[in-house]
Amino acid sequence: MIPENCGVLVVEDEPLVALMIEDMLRDMGGDQIHVAHNQDSAWASLEQHAPCLAVMDFNLGNDDTMKLVEACRGRGIAVIISSGYTAEDLPAEMRAFPLLSKPFSFEQMSQVVAAALCKVKTA
Repeated sequence: MIPENCGVLVVEDEPLVALMIEDMLRDMGGDQIHVAHNQDSAWASLEQHAPCLAVMDFNLGNDDTMKLVEACRGRGIAVIISSGYTAEDLPAEMRAFPLLSKPFSFEQMSQVVAAALCKVKTA
């Protein structure tokens, strides 16, 4: 489901959640997955790897990922927001992105990844 040579950036500050997401993405065919646990490593990974998909926790400790999300959108990268919040709890500008509400299943993630990648291809 994840195209060959499609790098994926996972931005998640909880190590076990990041590992779960990484495993799910690998099961979907992802072979270039880069995990960042904070803003600095996320920005560095974004610059180094030029992913085609980003799965981002909205909150990283005391920071949010809004600037990272906007940078990804500006580069044509498909973005999925992963959060314990509901869509209504997110800022309005974040509601345009697919939301994976924690906790989520492999099936839910597969559907959201497919939709996000399809949306970028047709944009």
